[in-house]
Amino acid sequence: MSDVTNFYLEKLLSSKGKNWDEKSIAKFTKEESIIDAISQILKLQKNIMEKWEIRTKIIDFENKAIIFPNATQNTTYLFSFNSNFFENNEIQDYLIDGLEELGLYYNEETLTVEGVPKNNGNFKIDLKFKVIGESDIDKLHLKQINLVVNPDPNYYGKIFHQIKMLFIGKKKINLLLEYWGKEKL
Repeated sequence: MSDVTNFYLEKLLSSKGKNWDEKSIAKFTKEESIIDAISQILKLQKNIMEKWEIRTKIIDFENKAIIFPNATQNTTYLFSFNSNFFENNEIQDYLIDGLEELGLYYNEETLTVEGVPKNNGNFKIDLKFKVIGESDIDKLHLKQINLVVNPDPNYYGKIFHQIKMLFIGKKKINLLLEYWGKEKL
């Protein structure tokens, strides 16, 4: 520790424009209170750097583009994350929210988002995460991912068919009512 202590003190004194020699440094760094103070400073600096690295990982992941391909309403949807996606981004814990109400779910074993979307529109999927180095008591961070669900291409055709069937059905009913001499609908 004395080499580290001496090195730290030399850098500190130099940065403050103070003159020093090795003999005075060696004598000064033998004092227990100086050794303890420098040790605490080095621990605090290490802690600050670890927190900085964690914060950098969080910001990097929050800024990472994650693009879910468009889905189609009432059509099977499947999106797979790369098998090393979370590991490569130094994610230690995560949770994907907002899929169930769309008719989708996340399969943690296969790293896939899958299902049949019930509604069309633009949706936000919440990816809550912690990066490597965070503790269990740290809160999850939020990254939102856009998912566009296009309308079912057959939707309007189905509606048109239902309207047509209603119209034809009503027409037939009116013919029968007229035949029986009753009032038309």
